[in-house]
Amino acid sequence: YDDFAKYLSWLSSTTGKTYRFPTEAEWEYVARLGQPEPPALDERACLSMNGADASFKRTFGAEWSPGFFPCDDGAAAAGPVAAYSANGLAMYDVLGNLSEWTQDCAGFTHEGAPADGSAHRHEVCPAHVLKGGSWSGGPGFLRPAIRGGFPTMLRGDGHGLRVVREF
Repeated sequence: YDDFAKYLSWLSSTTGKTYRFPTEAEWEYVARLGQPEPPALDERACLSMNGADASFKRTFGAEWSPGFFPCDDGAAAAGPVAAYSANGLAMYDVLGNLSEWTQDCAGFTHEGAPADGSAHRHEVCPAHVLKGGSWSGGPGFLRPAIRGGFPTMLRGDGHGLRVVREF
C-alpha cells in the first residue's frame, strides 16, 4: 500500500490529474457487475477469474489452498492482464489474479463506515482493506464481499492496484 500510495502521488503530480485508490464501496460496486455470487464452481470459473484451480494445485500442492476451482486455466500464479473475460463494465481481473488495495482503513466489520461510498477512515490507519482475492484463493475467497485488512507496509506477489482517476 505504501509503495502504491507513493506511485499514485507521483502519477498525480506528473500528469496534473488526480489518481487514487478506489474506496471499498467503489471497488465492490465494480466487482459485482456481471459476476455470479458466489463464483461459478465449474469450468466457467476459469473464464472469468484466476484463482486456485488445477494449474495451481499441480504447482503448489493440495495443502496450500482451502479448496480449488474445478477447472484449469493454465496459470499457476498471477496471469497476464485481461487473460480472463471482462465484467459488466468491461473491467478485467476484478476477482482473482491479484488482491487490490482500497482507501479504506481495515476493521472487522463495516460498522461506522460512511453510507455515501466514501472511504472508511481512522485517525491512525496502520492497515487497509484488500479486495478481490488473488491467484492463490479458492472458491470461498474470490467473492466481492470478502475483505481482508493488512498492514500498509505488507508486500506480496498476490497484491496489486486498481487506479481511479478523478475528473
